[in-house]
Amino acid sequence: MQALRRLRSTPLNLLRTNTTLTTQSPADSIPPPPIPEAIKPKPSQDSGEENAEPVVQPIRSRNKRGRVITRRPQISLASPRDWKRPIAYGVLPAYDEALRYLMKDSAALNKEAEEYRAAIAKEEGTPDRDELTLEQKREKLNVLEVQSEINLPEVRWKVANGMGEE
Repeated sequence: MQALRRLRSTPLNLLRTNTTLTTQSPADSIPPPPIPEAIKPKPSQDSGEENAEPVVQPIRSRNKRGRVITRRPQISLASPRDWKRPIAYGVLPAYDEALRYLMKDSAALNKEAEEYRAAIAKEEGTPDRDELTLEQKREKLNVLEVQSEINLPEVRWKVANGMGEE
């Protein structure tokens, strides 16, 4: 309580003071930062030359408060990455069960697609085939192939990161 009274009675210009200014600029006294490992070229193992491909690592920088900010490395077809499970197995049982459900659904759709493939192959071997029903079965097979993979997390991750078909 007494500290608050003292603070109120002290003029604000006495509380905030600047240190003495130096004539030397901060750029002169601080050495240049080292080159980050993400930019340094990785030497080629099969030849003694250095390769121009950079090693991609997360970019770390500091914000105004001194906290480390980590940015994810760029993902593209030039520097591809694989999908990694966000949490370990058993940490969140609901997530594990959701993945199991998606895998079962995908397996069921793959099984149905195999049945359509067998029916198409059987029908293509007959001389008196109906082209209209055969084309409908091919379209249904295409839809089943897409549906069997569309909900898998690794496929969704690849689409979100522009990886597409490999």
